[in-house]
Amino acid sequence: MARPCCDGTLINSVSTVERSMRSVLRPDAEFVVVDDGSTDRSYERLLEISRDYNMRVYMPPGSSRGLGRGYALPKCPEGCYAAHFDLDDEYNQRFRRGIDWGTSQGGRLPP
Repeated sequence: MARPCCDGTLINSVSTVERSMRSVLRPDAEFVVVDDGSTDRSYERLLEISRDYNMRVYMPPGSSRGLGRGYALPKCPEGCYAAHFDLDDEYNQRFRRGIDWGTSQGGRLPP
């Protein structure tokens, strides 16, 4: 079974970041989060909550949502099942079931 890596991005989402993380939380997953240049203390909040999650936080200069996604994905470990999420949203069981399915398939897509 492939290990999940949830890579996410955010910008100015200090009010939603923790709820969003909790909605995708999995004890077996790694989290790679890229702040795309927040000015509302989102980055500082990420650093605080990263202590409670298996999360690495980055803030590359000149980033944007698209560039942040491109920056985050290669930070996931080789051979993992990657699932992208944005930290300005909460996710439901469908998202979690998708991760469960992908990890059960070893991260491979069906033929």
